[in-house]
Amino acid sequence: MSNLTIYFIRHAQSEANINGSNHIHGPNTKVPLTDMGTKQAKRLGSHFKNIEIIPDVVFSSPALRAQQTADIVLTKTGFTGWVIIEDDVVEARNGDWAGKPRSFYSTVKAEDQWKLIPGDEHLGESPKQVAGRMVDVLYRIIYHYSTYPCIKTIFIFSHSRAIKYMLTKLYNLQHSFSANEMKIDNSSVTTIEVQNGKIIDNLAPYSGQSGVDILVRENGKLVYSTALWNDTSHLD
Repeated sequence: MSNLTIYFIRHAQSEANINGSNHIHGPNTKVPLTDMGTKQAKRLGSHFKNIEIIPDVVFSSPALRAQQTADIVLTKTGFTGWVIIEDDVVEARNGDWAGKPRSFYSTVKAEDQWKLIPGDEHLGESPKQVAGRMVDVLYRIIYHYSTYPCIKTIFIFSHSRAIKYMLTKLYNLQHSFSANEMKIDNSSVTTIEVQNGKIIDNLAPYSGQSGVDILVRENGKLVYSTALWNDTSHLD
């Protein structure tokens, strides 16, 4: 079986990131990158080129900001294949709450947000539901591509909450930690290593990362880590 390195890449800065920081977002698939986002994506692509990483397979959310990030990064790396559009790695859906003030969440305790389905008449997804579809995608990819020894590296261009909710389910993290403390920054890289079809080193930093804070556990769940899955060193 093939050993895989799977890179989850959050899209670079989009217009929604600077124009609606106090509002609830969702997939909003038509929002483009900002000029800064384009620069971030170019720097990430140059980073992968410099360390000689070219993906064998690439997936992207259908959102414009994710596809634009993918196009820029892949051009820099020299990738000449095609990008597979995967609906299930899109950002969390917020139903009718999309565009409303974040204060809508203020009445909900952090530990209860994991199962909260936002929306009024048109309902969205709870973090638990988003985590479920993201983990399902991940395992489908692992199951399929681990059978191909020639496939070593996979890029998946996705979104902040989608990635951190996936990590929460995958590694049994404390729900309130993922909701309020975990950071997945624009154009950051989250790396998952797979060996013989199984995820390995699930709480270890990926190769080359430094300055990772000590992991603190309560009742068997991770409650604090600053940069374990949020590499932005290429932007320094």
